[in-house]
Amino acid sequence: MERLLRNLTRTGMRRGVLGGNRTWAIVWLAAFAIRKWGIRREEVVYSESLEPGGRLTIVHEEPPSKDKGRRAGRR
Repeated sequence: MERLLRNLTRTGMRRGVLGGNRTWAIVWLAAFAIRKWGIRREEVVYSESLEPGGRLTIVHEEPPSKDKGRRAGRR
C-alpha cells in the first residue's frame, strides 16, 4: 500500500502539479493526504513471550504537566 501511494504521489506531482493535468493533480492531492494523515504506522514498543498462566497489565498514565516541576510554587 505504501509503495502504491508513493508512486501515485510521485506521478501525480510530475504529471499533475508540474505538468498541468487536473486529474493527476487531484490524484496527487489525495495520495499525499492519505500518506500524511491517513496511514497510521504501527510501532512495536514492547514485546515479551508469556508462559501459560502469565499475566500482562497495560496501564496508561498521563504525562506530568509542565507546572509540576521544581517551580510549581513560584509565579
